[in-house]
Amino acid sequence: MGLLVYRIPATIGINLLILLTVLNYKRLHFDKRKWKIIMLLAIPFLLDVLFVWNNDSFQEAVVNGEKHLGTLLIPIAILSFPRAINLRRILKVYSLVFTLLLTFCFLIHFFTSVGDFQGYLQGKMVWRMGYEFALSMGLHGPALNLHIAFLCIINMYIWTQQPLRLKEKAFIHSGILFLLAFILLLFVNTRVAVVCGIAGSLVVLFVELNKKLSVNLSIKAFLIGVLVITVLVFGFVQKFPYLIEKYSQITFHHMDKVGRLDEFKNPEAEVYNSLVTRVSIWKTTYGLGKRKWLVGYGPADARKELITEYERTDQQFLYRNKFPVHNQFLDFFLKFGVIGVLLLLIYFGSGFWLSFQSRHILCLIFVTMFVLANFLEDFLVRFDGIVFNTFWLSLFSLYFLNAKRKDQLKS
Repeated sequence: MGLLVYRIPATIGINLLILLTVLNYKRLHFDKRKWKIIMLLAIPFLLDVLFVWNNDSFQEAVVNGEKHLGTLLIPIAILSFPRAINLRRILKVYSLVFTLLLTFCFLIHFFTSVGDFQGYLQGKMVWRMGYEFALSMGLHGPALNLHIAFLCIINMYIWTQQPLRLKEKAFIHSGILFLLAFILLLFVNTRVAVVCGIAGSLVVLFVELNKKLSVNLSIKAFLIGVLVITVLVFGFVQKFPYLIEKYSQITFHHMDKVGRLDEFKNPEAEVYNSLVTRVSIWKTTYGLGKRKWLVGYGPADARKELITEYERTDQQFLYRNKFPVHNQFLDFFLKFGVIGVLLLLIYFGSGFWLSFQSRHILCLIFVTMFVLANFLEDFLVRFDGIVFNTFWLSLFSLYFLNAKRKDQLKS
C-alpha cells in the first residue's frame, strides 16, 4: 500500500487485486448499495465512455479512457472483499511502510546530491529542492506531496490512538513516524499539500484527543501538539527563509500581469510556479471552453485544443511549456462541458456523503483535502491522483459497509 505513489508497483498491485477478484468470482456478491458506490466512484471512466464519440481519434479516446479504468476496477475489487477489514491495522501498515520507504529514498537523494543540499542551505535554488527529490523517484512534486500530506494525517491519527505516556514504546514510535513524514512534507513544500497536511493533522489531534481526555487535558495536549508543529515549521523556515518569500510574495505577486506573462524577461524563472500563471491558464481555458460549453472538446482532444489556443492568443510562455489546466473543474469543463462539471460535483459530493456515512474523521479530511487540491491541480488526469483517490475512497466505503452490516446484525 505504501507503493501507491509509484506507477509500476501500483499497477502490478492493482492487477493482482483484480486477478484475485476474478479467481474468486463465485464468492462475489454486490448488492444495490455496493453498485451505487461503484458507479459513483467510476464517474471519470463513465464520462470517457459517454463522450467517446466527441474525439477526432477513437484510438486516442480509448487510451485516455484506459487511464480512468481504475476508477471502475479498483472499487469492484475492494468492495468484493468478503470479510470485514481491520482499518486500523491497514493504516498502521501503510504508515510504517510508506514513511520508511520515503525516508530511505530521501537519504539516497541526500547522499547523491550533497552539493545541491549545500546550495539549498545557502539559499540557492531552494524552489527546486522538493521537485528534485520527487524527480529522483520519478514522481510529480505536487502529487507526491499530496500523498505525504495524507501520510502525515494518518500518522497523527495513529499517534493519538496510542496510550498517552511518554515512556510508552508505541507512543514514541508513532511520534517518530509523524515527525519523519512532517519533515518530508515541509521539504517537498508544495503549498496546498503543506496547508492541508498541517490543518488536517491539527483537526485529527483535536478530535481524537476530545474522545479520550477531559476538556482541560485535551486542550493542553492539543496546545502541545500545536507547539511541536510550530517549532518544526519555524525551524525549517529558519534554515530555508526563501519559504517566507514563497508564501507571502511569490504566490500572489504580479497578479496585474494575468494573460500577459510574455512581458517578463524570463517568465520561467520569475513566475513559473506563481498564481498569476495558473490564473492565466484558467482564463484561457474558460474562454476556450465557453465556445463548446455543453459537451466540451472531448477527453482526448481538449489538451491539444488548449495548447493551440495558447499559440492562437500569442501566449508564448504558456505555449512553450504546454501547461495543462491545473484545475480539475475547468479541465472537465474543457473536456465534457457543463455536463462534466455537474458530474464532477456529484463525484466529489459522493466522497463527502461517504465520509459522513462512515463517520470516520480520516475519510472526511481525505475528501476535503483532495477536493481543495483539485482547485489548483488536476489530479484526475494523473495515474497517481486517480489511484490515490479511488483506493482510499474504496477502502473507506468498505469500512462503512462493514460497519453498516454489523449494526444490522445487532438490531
